[in-house]
Amino acid sequence: TLFRSNCRFVQADALQGRPFADESFDFVHMRDIGLGVPVNAWGKLLSELLRVTKPGGRVEICESDMVPRGVGQAGRLLAKWTHAALSTHGVDPTAVRGLPRLMQDVGFEEVRMHLRDFKDGIHSGEMARTSAAVQLDIYRAVAPFVTRALCMDELAYERNLMAYERELESMPAHHHVFYMVARRPGWSA
Repeated sequence: TLFRSNCRFVQADALQGRPFADESFDFVHMRDIGLGVPVNAWGKLLSELLRVTKPGGRVEICESDMVPRGVGQAGRLLAKWTHAALSTHGVDPTAVRGLPRLMQDVGFEEVRMHLRDFKDGIHSGEMARTSAAVQLDIYRAVAPFVTRALCMDELAYERNLMAYERELESMPAHHHVFYMVARRPGWSA
């Protein structure tokens, strides 16, 4: 089998609380959900992570701020449109930069943030090509939402996405991923 006997997948709405008992896990990992978390919901979400983590347990969060760097006008415009559309639902991808403070505020200790700079595009190897493909997939996935939220022409969005793809092939594009690690106070038995 692919998974250990103590591994199971549970689908739940992270913003509605976790379907787990208090102090259930030694380690909690959360990644790439920032596009669905309104700014005013991060505190509640982090409190839930604290609740389900055992005393002395660790939490790791990995998120991008969705700000492409080293790109041209097309990449900057896609990010601007996406951020504007997300803001209509109270979501700001750049809010991940403030998570360490929020983690401390809800009660985590030993909070650390590590910034990783990921290269995107064909010029920097296999990982960068994969990262570029993921970036393009994200922008394709949010296209219907963005064009509806901003009442914009779908063809204009698609043209800009194709221009961004060319930028990823020709420019030293990169993006930041923020890794936050923290410990729940106390000691596990």
